[in-house]
Amino acid sequence: MAHIKIETIQRRIEDSATSNDFIVFPFFTVLPRLTCSTDEMMCSSNDVCFNTNQLCDYQDDCLFGDDEKHEACSLVPYGSRCNFEDNSTCGWHNVLEGDQFNWTRNRGPTRTSKTGPSVDHTMGTAEGYYMYIETSQIANNYKALFHSPIFPPPPPATRTFGGEYYQRCQLRFWYHIYGQRLGILKVYVIQDESVGQLFESPRWINSDMWVNAVVPLPESVTNRYLIEFEGSRGLSYLGDIAIDDVSLSPECFDIWPSEMTTTLQPTNTAPPVTTNLNINTTTSTYDAATPKNFRLSSTHSVTTDVSSNITDFSRR
Repeated sequence: MAHIKIETIQRRIEDSATSNDFIVFPFFTVLPRLTCSTDEMMCSSNDVCFNTNQLCDYQDDCLFGDDEKHEACSLVPYGSRCNFEDNSTCGWHNVLEGDQFNWTRNRGPTRTSKTGPSVDHTMGTAEGYYMYIETSQIANNYKALFHSPIFPPPPPATRTFGGEYYQRCQLRFWYHIYGQRLGILKVYVIQDESVGQLFESPRWINSDMWVNAVVPLPESVTNRYLIEFEGSRGLSYLGDIAIDDVSLSPECFDIWPSEMTTTLQPTNTAPPVTTNLNINTTTSTYDAATPKNFRLSSTHSVTTDVSSNITDFSRR
C-alpha cells in the first residue's frame, strides 16, 4: 500500500523595523527513547527514533540530518538516489519510443503560470532542480515516460511474507500536481518479461505543494528491473506534473543499515560507458544499462487485488 504524506511549509518573516509583526515558527517536541522498534533506527544527534523507510530519502528526519548522512546512503547503486541537482539525472532518461513527449529538468517556476512548482523539494528554493512535464503545447492524454537505470532484483528477505525485512525494499519520491483538469502520474516497475503498476496519483491531489509517496516493491519483483514514471496531460494546458528526490531504500540492494558495523567502500558512482550495445535510450552515457527491447510495449495492462494490494504482473 502506498504511503502518502503531504508537506506544507509556511513562513512569514517581516522586518521588525518596519512592522509590528513578529516571527512565529511552529515547533514540536519529541522525547528521546532508550530503544527503537525493529522497523526503526535511532538518530545519533538527538536519540530520537525514525522509521527505516525514511533513511536516505532526501528528507532530514534527525536533528542534524543523520538519516541522510548514514554510510548506507553512499553504498547504493548509481541512479537509485537522485535529486536532479549538479547538472545530472543520475542515469534516468526519457525514452525514444512509446510516448509522445519528454520530461524536462527545470528549476524555478515552469514556463506556464498557475501550474507546476515554483521551488524544488530538495532545497525548497527556486535554485533547486526537479523533473517535470510541460503540458502547454501537448495534445490531451499524451504521455511522457521517464526510465531509471536497470537494478538487480531485491534480496529474498524483502519478499518473505511475515519476515523481519518484508517490504523493506521501497520506492520513495516526491511529486507535485497543480493546475486545472489535470492528468495522472503513474509509476511502473518493469522486469524482463512483465510490467506492474506501483502507483497512481489520487484524483484529489491538486495543490501547490510537494507530496511524498512511499511504495513497497511487490514480491513478484524477482528479476532485474527498472522504474518508469509516466506523466500524462489532462484536458488543460495548465497540467504540469513534477517529481523530485527519487530513491530506492538501501534494503533493495542487500544493504541493511541497522546491522552495519563496518565501513564499506561507496558504490554510488556512475558506471563505465560501454558502446557495443544497440540501445533505445536518449542518453549516451548510460547505454550499457538498458538492454535492447527491455521495454516490451508502449502500453501496460495490469490488474490489482485491492484487498491485498498485490499487483498481477502478467501482460495482457
